[in-house]
Amino acid sequence: MGEKESVQIATLSKRFTPTAIAVLTFIAGVVLLFSGATPAAEGRLALLDRFLPLGVLETSHFLGSVTGAALLLVSHGLSRRLDAAYWMALGGLALGVVTSLLKGAAVEEASILGVVMLLLIASGSAFDRKAALFETRFSTAWMASVAAAMAASIWLGIFAFKHVEYSSDLWWQFALHGEASRFLRASVGASIAVLLFAAARLLGFAPHEAPEATDADLEAAGTIVRLQTQTRPNLVYLKDKAILFDEKRTGFVMYGVQGRTWVALGDPVCPSARIPEFIRLFVERCDDFGGTPVFYEVMKESMHHYADFGMSLIKVGEEARVDLSRFTLAGSLLTCLAMISMTSLSKAMLAPLLEVSRALLGRSGLQVNLRPDWR
Repeated sequence: MGEKESVQIATLSKRFTPTAIAVLTFIAGVVLLFSGATPAAEGRLALLDRFLPLGVLETSHFLGSVTGAALLLVSHGLSRRLDAAYWMALGGLALGVVTSLLKGAAVEEASILGVVMLLLIASGSAFDRKAALFETRFSTAWMASVAAAMAASIWLGIFAFKHVEYSSDLWWQFALHGEASRFLRASVGASIAVLLFAAARLLGFAPHEAPEATDADLEAAGTIVRLQTQTRPNLVYLKDKAILFDEKRTGFVMYGVQGRTWVALGDPVCPSARIPEFIRLFVERCDDFGGTPVFYEVMKESMHHYADFGMSLIKVGEEARVDLSRFTLAGSLLTCLAMISMTSLSKAMLAPLLEVSRALLGRSGLQVNLRPDWR
């Protein structure tokens, strides 16, 4: 296997590992919810009763279901490679292992969670984004999946305990074999956790507005611009665009936001070998807020990088380079195109423009004359 193939495999692994871990974490959350909705083996409960007080069993059952709901939510952050989601998922899986053993000696369930936790630890380097966990946008598919998992666990519990006649006293029964009561309390706790999160999202979410570049941002951008061979990066000094840096500020993407469209001007300003890294950085930032990423006027040499991210290439307009030594304005069409309305310009403004035009075009033998009504 050559070096190029190894790099491609490493890139694909880094791209798809967070998604795979996120799915496994989501499944781990479902396992905890389903475990809290079904009765434990009587023999295992009797074994726990010999060594643990009832309060530990009740608390573990409740925390297990709440932890399962939390893992459903945190798994979304793992798919976006957020470091905060990594640590929260790690803590949730560890707590899930403990509660699984304490609430019903569920060794099988604890083993599943343990395997997922080990896989998460092994892939820890993939979760290196510093974005805030609860500022990111939840996709419709993910929200539907969370709702479906919660509904399925509640239905499973109702089916498992259908032989138990419901009464308000069930909510306050605490007994070794009071598993229907534990299911009710755990389901309410998990549902409240999800509803509180949803309420916080509804109250706190606001459309993203591109932040203005600060003097510190422009100073850092200037250091990067001076290393570039192209002139376009100097447009960052117009201060009409936001700047997205990497963590170490070794490159940036300048962009603007219009509605849900995020438009980056040109290629990322960075070493050419790191262009894919900055494309991903911008695309992920757009995904955080439900935006659509657009890169405007990219170089031909970097087009394949955007194709690697599933972006479509669209040709907009034309650009031509003209040999001025052979260029002529002869012909009615070109003459019309050469005419520029000067009605809004004063003579004081027109004089320096005329001088610059004659200096530039005069080198090619072209003459610049004003119409009588412009003089």
